Amino acid sequence: MDRPRTTRARYAGPRATFGVVCLALTLSFAGACARPAAVREADDITFALTGNTLPESPFGTMSPRVADAFARINIDNPVFTVHLGNMVYGGRQWMGIKESDVARQYREFVAACRAIHSIVYTVKGDKDTYNDNADLYRKHLRRAPYYSFNYGSVHFIILDTTDPGPGTISPFQRSWLEADLERYRHSP
Repeated sequence: MDRPRTTRARYAGPRATFGVVCLALTLSFAGACARPAAVREADDITFALTGNTLPESPFGTMSPRVADAFARINIDNPVFTVHLGNMVYGGRQWMGIKESDVARQYREFVAACRAIHSIVYTVKGDKDTYNDNADLYRKHLRRAPYYSFNYGSVHFIILDTTDPGPGTISPFQRSWLEADLERYRHSP
């Protein structure tokens, strides 16, 4: 089994410049005034990245090393943690894997995540499905396979790069991504 990986990350985004221009109109005089542009830096954010916490088989339990990795995350005290996928060892019915096997793993993963003291965001990995379906991911993690969120002045986007196959995103997801980027294009 791959060892759970934990990475500490810090985002210090580019400076954003905002200009404020006022237009003053009066009956006898039309003029414009410009205020110097205000400089706003993106918030410094410390967050953790982890992944590959799946059991060695769909019938096994989570490795005790996962609890150790989550405890190390707490020592760094990040504002949030992103799990980069492969939380469970999913599969297909024809392989002898039951839906209850995958659901049990999700319950175990959710319980283990309660030990993390920060917000936990998840990314659906290629192993995180049952019969190539993300319904159990949605049900147990209460997240869509792709979404975005803001923390401080930074906008984060989580994509499902397994839809429709490994390393790809669907046309529907791409449309959603373009709309999300457009909606936040004026954000710092």
